[in-house]
Amino acid sequence: VLVYQCFPTPPYCSKMTLLDFSQLLSLAWDVVSPMWIDFFMFGLAAVSYWILLRLPMPTKLRHSSPMSKEQDTTFNVLGPASIDAQTKRQESEPAPQDKDATSLTGSRRAPPSHSAQRLMPSEPRPSKELLRRDVSQIKNLARLGDLQGAKATFQWLVADGSANRVAYNSFLDACVQCHDFDGALKHFSEMKTLGLVDTVSYNTMVKAYLHCGGVQAARACVQEMALFGLKPDSVTYHELLQAAVQSGNQDAISTVLEEMKARRIRPNVVTHSILAGALRRFVKTRDASKAFDLYEAMSANDIACSTVTYNHLLQVCVSCSTMHRAHQLIQDMKDAGVQPDIITYSTIIKGCCQQGELDKAFQVMEVVKQDTQFCLDEITYNIILSSCARQRRIDDAL
Repeated sequence: VLVYQCFPTPPYCSKMTLLDFSQLLSLAWDVVSPMWIDFFMFGLAAVSYWILLRLPMPTKLRHSSPMSKEQDTTFNVLGPASIDAQTKRQESEPAPQDKDATSLTGSRRAPPSHSAQRLMPSEPRPSKELLRRDVSQIKNLARLGDLQGAKATFQWLVADGSANRVAYNSFLDACVQCHDFDGALKHFSEMKTLGLVDTVSYNTMVKAYLHCGGVQAARACVQEMALFGLKPDSVTYHELLQAAVQSGNQDAISTVLEEMKARRIRPNVVTHSILAGALRRFVKTRDASKAFDLYEAMSANDIACSTVTYNHLLQVCVSCSTMHRAHQLIQDMKDAGVQPDIITYSTIIKGCCQQGELDKAFQVMEVVKQDTQFCLDEITYNIILSSCARQRRIDDAL
């Protein structure tokens, strides 16, 4: 405005009209007035920031802050600029060792992933909760295949003096899971020297020997348990039974079942599951003799058969065309009080149709119709229709 008022209008601006001062102020107010709230808030924030910089730090924040007293004073007097400089200077210097780290945090520092370090003599012994955490870490690392990490954690416990029998067993199982059998043997020998072996330790070694195919070594390991006053349990015999089933050795299966009976180890769900797997194996291989030998061994050792067991045996009879044994199985089911299911009836109907005994198949079908709990599926009806077609019994088919 002063330029336009003090100097004449240039020739090339002769047509321009000069605004008077009041008009210019009016125009400026029209532009600025909608933004007065923004300007007010900005000014309030600037004043608040200026005031906060000069207030002393609260006591709680001063004690919890990692800054020293010199930094606190500098913060109050000089502001944050000098704080950054001192922070950079402290980061470049080596951090001092905190001897009371465990008392402040309530827990030990985590061990390195691949190396074990000995704890300071003044550091307190870990609690049971920390020991359980470290043992769980060994198991998790073993499942991930990280044997070096599991070894580092175990060595940390040994150096700390807190490694107990559970920790030793966990690392032994880690060696077996990661297929380090030489390390497992060495560790197991150390456990025997320290007197830390128990039934769990021997079960782990039996599993290791069986995994390598050393059945005789596993048997010798079971016999060695008596030297330490230990007795094999159900887990021990389940491992031996599983190995015998996988090898298809019927004599070994019978031997394990006899030993379980002699030691008064009652069969449980795991036992029945392993034996059911053996029967499924015999169904696939169509080996009726081994299937019924196993059935006789189970009966001789007082192992009760379930509906699933009888169904597998009936399937063996159908696949091997030995339905004459099926009638005895049905009678055994009635004597044992085992209730048949729809799979039992369907298997019997299928076997009768294969043997050409269509009348017996119709008798079984009538029994199923009278029982409202079961209903034959379309596969069973198709088997009956195919048998009727082969024997040209059109009326029965209709």
